[in-house]
Amino acid sequence: MTCGTTQTIEYVPSALDFRVTRATTNTLTFILVDDDGNAVDISLDTVKFSVRDGFGGTEKIPQKENLPGEHTDPENGETQFTIDKTEIDDETNRTTETYWFYEVRRVQPGGEENVFFQGNLIIIPDVGA
Repeated sequence: MTCGTTQTIEYVPSALDFRVTRATTNTLTFILVDDDGNAVDISLDTVKFSVRDGFGGTEKIPQKENLPGEHTDPENGETQFTIDKTEIDDETNRTTETYWFYEVRRVQPGGEENVFFQGNLIIIPDVGA
């Protein structure tokens, strides 16, 4: 899936790879659902978006965190994160794909944490590269 503006991702907790174009700002909308496909109410939860160069690797984009009250539609499990174009632009490597690992994690008020999405964040070259 390639984007330059907004992507909506709605899947049962799973691995999912997606593509973004280098040097573009991307807004990612995640909808957290349970095993039956029903939206999870995240009104009281924190949802984190992390990007690293591999499992336990070096952070590539500063972790993003939506606290209670910062979700786009919490009753329906929806939250958004924006990746600014400066976070995925590498002036020294603009012509090849870059593969990073991402994770979306829900943190409930009692401290219980669950990963809802994970996979490859694939950064593809922009057309002008």
